[in-house]
Order: sequence, then structure tokens, then C-alpha cells
Amino acid sequence: MNLYSHGELQRYSQLLQIKQSLVHVVDASVCIYDAEDADRVIEGITGAVTESCIRIYICQEDGYQISSNFFRGPLGWERSEQYRGSNWIWRPYFISNLLIMDMHKQGILSQVYTDLETSRSIQTFSCVLAEGYYVFLDLQS
Repeated sequence: MNLYSHGELQRYSQLLQIKQSLVHVVDASVCIYDAEDADRVIEGITGAVTESCIRIYICQEDGYQISSNFFRGPLGWERSEQYRGSNWIWRPYFISNLLIMDMHKQGILSQVYTDLETSRSIQTFSCVLAEGYYVFLDLQS
């Protein structure tokens, strides 16, 4: 039980660090008009997140990913436009999570799941970034 409790404490400690690192971005007046704006916002976030963060992207409230995927590569953060324009609203949790984030004005941490791209166990932390925009951070478990 002690091992489980220590692991959970460590996980929530990392989550708190990530949330605190986003405060300056979320509290600022973020204006996103296009994909380049979204990518610039993420570039500002990458230096502040913990090592457990492996991917960051921004979606609009209609489910469309407006940003590139930023992911940790061997030499640091890299950017891929592959998923820009993808619509994630088909995922069963997407709409309900947006509603919860808007209603409670706080982020959400997903359950642990297997990432289809990397086959790693990860969790996703998501929160409101600006009116109609949400940032998603994939975290190694």
C-alpha cells in the first residue's frame, strides 16, 4: 500500500507542477486566431512543463485541433503538423470533458490509457486555455 500511495503522491505532485506552469498562460489574455498563434502559445508552454509531459496540442470547442502536435524528441521539443485539422469530437469523452472544464473552471486528468502512437501508458491533462480553446498535455504514467 505504501508503494501505491507514494506513486500516486508523485503523480499528483507532477500534475500540480504542470498546472502551476500553465497559470501564466491560462491567466494571460491568450488570443488565438489561427494555427500559427496556437503553435506560438505551445512554444511558450514547452519550457515550463515537467519532463513527464510528452505531447501538447490545442483544440477548439468544436473538436478540431488547431495546433500542431508538439512532442518530445531525442533533441528536445519537435513539431508535427500531421494532426492539425483533425477532429476529436468523436471520442466518447470529448464533449463531456469540455462541459466539465467550462462548468468547474478547472482542468481534468484522464484515466491511464495506452497511447496508440507510442504504445506507452499515458494520461492526458486538459484545461481551458481561452474562450473556445483547450490545451491538452499527454503525460507519461
